[in-house]
Amino acid sequence: MENKIIKFPIAAILFLIFAIFEFLGLCLFVIIEIVENQTSNESEIIVSAVVSSALLIAPRIFTGIVLLQKKLNKLLFIATIPFIAVSGYYLIIDFSVGQVIQVFAYLLLTFIVGTATLPQLSACQKIAKRIYFLPAILYFSSALINVIIMFARFPSPDRITDLFDAILFAVALFLFASWCMDPYTTIPVQNAADDPNAAAPSEYDEAYCSLEKHIVLCLFTFGIWPYIWIYRTTKYLNKTPGAEQYDPTNKLLLCMFVPFYSIYWLYKHGQRIDAFSKAKGLYQSDMATLCLILGIFIPIVAIILMQNKINALCMAKPAPVQNAAPTSNPNDGSAL
Repeated sequence: MENKIIKFPIAAILFLIFAIFEFLGLCLFVIIEIVENQTSNESEIIVSAVVSSALLIAPRIFTGIVLLQKKLNKLLFIATIPFIAVSGYYLIIDFSVGQVIQVFAYLLLTFIVGTATLPQLSACQKIAKRIYFLPAILYFSSALINVIIMFARFPSPDRITDLFDAILFAVALFLFASWCMDPYTTIPVQNAADDPNAAAPSEYDEAYCSLEKHIVLCLFTFGIWPYIWIYRTTKYLNKTPGAEQYDPTNKLLLCMFVPFYSIYWLYKHGQRIDAFSKAKGLYQSDMATLCLILGIFIPIVAIILMQNKINALCMAKPAPVQNAAPTSNPNDGSAL
């Protein structure tokens, strides 16, 4: 037996938080401009800041509100269009490689959301499910390029804040696209009488974590949850058929105290997820390579993707065992 419930779109909260902070930043800027700068072009500066902020705030508020409805409809597709328009506007004003990549990221996001919400694009959904994480990666790449360029021109500690904002917004884009690809979660009812092939309760409880809860814990536990997650994940993936048994405590300590070891851990356990998925007959993906790349640039996205795959492993039934076809014995008469 299975319970199918709609997921809460965490991306909605992130989009609204970004809009609120952008608005607060605008208010602070206007106050400082009025108090400190008594110049003739003061009003022009304020108007320009208000317009620029409005172009960022409006799409985020609209997208957040639409996502909070928890419905796959055309409004989600429409919500992506202002992002393209705004990034295109900034591309015209200041042409750069980073801005080109950002426009492409939003175009790709629109395509992915469109496959989930528009019947005309539903045939492309298989493609979208394979590339739904790309808009987030492209956006972060564009932001990283812009931050490097700005730091070269105007060195400032503010660039670190800009980079952190880019990471969080890339996470919001990733969650937006992933929710559109699969807005439901299927929770199996652990009842052996109803389903003898259901996953064992101990296996389900020790490794499964709803994606929404996992993301919140990653963002707001000051780095504590990822280490707990590493221990849990190492222990669970020891069940991978034919895998070497790792000590979860040792792996946790190595990730905590050995520089860059966590990247290696992501790669090796991405391999285990691939092997486990194959053993359970799930859709195959190259999680190892993906986790290696994301582990270098955006580790939190790699962690989210791995937990999403682990959830699927927890809920999957064992792959059916196919009986081998009988082979003929060359010495008996059936071969003649």
